[in-house]
Amino acid sequence: MGKAISLANALTHAIMATDMTDAGKGMVERVLPFALFGTAGLKIYLLILAILMIALVLAVLVGFLVRVAVMALLAVGAPSCWRVTPTR
Repeated sequence: MGKAISLANALTHAIMATDMTDAGKGMVERVLPFALFGTAGLKIYLLILAILMIALVLAVLVGFLVRVAVMALLAVGAPSCWRVTPTR
């Protein structure tokens, strides 16, 4: 695994002529002022992100409730499935 990481770092350095850490620092320096001081579309982006996050949390909660309901139904219905009919 270490060799793969070293190879990836070497390829990145060869292609971009810089380390990814330097590229990451440059990206942060370019993006950070927009995040701090805002742009025209930042508020709508944050609104869409918040709505998406709420929808995903609700989807997980509904899935959990459905799972609990199915397990409860299986637990209630299980004794009737194992009823042995008497043979004469």
